[in-house]
Amino acid sequence: MGQREVLNWLENQRALGNEKFLTIKEVSKGVKNVSNCSGLSNNLFKLASCGLIEWKGQGIWSHQKLFRGFKHK
Repeated sequence: MGQREVLNWLENQRALGNEKFLTIKEVSKGVKNVSNCSGLSNNLFKLASCGLIEWKGQGIWSHQKLFRGFKHK
């Protein structure tokens, strides 16, 4: 699976009205219907570092990275 597929899936979720930030596990479940999930976390981190998707950290002790696509007008 490529970064483009992950990006498209996240953008589609946002376009459908999903405002929630998603965990890697939630993205994995959703993208699994699109393609194989190997390298998913790496793809998410690369997309976030390039500024193509939104991300935030949550929690101190059990820190999670959360992701979502940008909202397009």
